[in-house]
Amino acid sequence: MGAAGAALAACGGGSSTGSGSAPQSPAPPGRVGVPPNPKARIGSDQLPEVDHIVVVMMENHSFDNILGTLGRGDGLALGSAGIPKATNPDGHGDLVRSFHMPTVCQLKSKPSQAWNASHTQYSNGTNQGFVISDSGPVAMGYWTDTDMPFTNGLARTFPLADRYFGSVLAQTYPNRRYLMAGKHSPPPQAAA
Repeated sequence: MGAAGAALAACGGGSSTGSGSAPQSPAPPGRVGVPPNPKARIGSDQLPEVDHIVVVMMENHSFDNILGTLGRGDGLALGSAGIPKATNPDGHGDLVRSFHMPTVCQLKSKPSQAWNASHTQYSNGTNQGFVISDSGPVAMGYWTDTDMPFTNGLARTFPLADRYFGSVLAQTYPNRRYLMAGKHSPPPQAAA
């Protein structure tokens, strides 16, 4: 089961209206793959076999930084020695190679996802601006399963959005607003 499975086992199964202690029975035959009924009464349970949907939104790191060496999804391309091949120019004619981070501690404000840094990183669609942005070389660092066993355990166990991109090419808050509300700005203030 592993550490992630053991930690999540405490969530239990069973009906979302019940105590949560009894395991859920398999979906009835013919139910799997059936789309929800748009004519059903509002609030009716259209996914009875799903007890919980958990969305984990991580910030300030790309899929490659955290899960790039997982071996699942669209992660870092590995060379023949099993080392990531990704590089990014440093602005002085040299390339900075992906490197294994020496610690799981994050540097203050690094990597940066600020508006200007994000647009520098995007570099008109080339994605060649990560190292020259405010992030600096730390943008090329990555962690492995050994560094982040719980995170990697979750990623191996559950569906993974490896081709997810931020709704706004900017920092955390507008992207969280999009995730939760489908738009980036708060509602306008009522006139006094």
